[in-house]
Amino acid sequence: MFNTDKPQDIERVYTTPWISLDKRTVYRKNGDTFDFYVQQCSDDVFVFGVTQDDQALLLNEYYPAVHKHVKTIISGAIDDKNPVKTAELELLEEAGCEAKEMIFLGSASRGKYTVGKSYFFLAKGIKKVTEQTLESGEDIEVSFISKQKMVELVQTDKLESVFELLCAKKALEYLGWGIN
Repeated sequence: MFNTDKPQDIERVYTTPWISLDKRTVYRKNGDTFDFYVQQCSDDVFVFGVTQDDQALLLNEYYPAVHKHVKTIISGAIDDKNPVKTAELELLEEAGCEAKEMIFLGSASRGKYTVGKSYFFLAKGIKKVTEQTLESGEDIEVSFISKQKMVELVQTDKLESVFELLCAKKALEYLGWGIN
């Protein structure tokens, strides 16, 4: 059994501007030690966008981890510790859209071996107001699809990231778009 009363010994073993890796030595109640490697990430936002006439915002974005373009929703790292502001900025930057209303749908921890929190939003009444302003490493195409098509994508797990899928499911439930 791990001794949670004794602090972990933490050593930073790798760092970049976006992620770092810590070696965490933890102590068992019998005195033995065990090393875990824990990724430190910035917190992030996921934004499900919907227009006034129930069209859902869908992105086709290049994901380096899988080396392909995938169906996705708005997402981004939180730079200024303000999830709502980040959600609004990412919506504008990645899709050129603004929302009449930004609704907080909840948050979740990244997981057992990753420190960081994801925040989920529904952007209602979105409309295109400008062109995208993508970062040099981003490759994103924007489209709007029917609510039926979006429900089908979510029901068949066609969004690539578990956090995008969770945000979409929360948004569809909030909207009453009937997912199973």
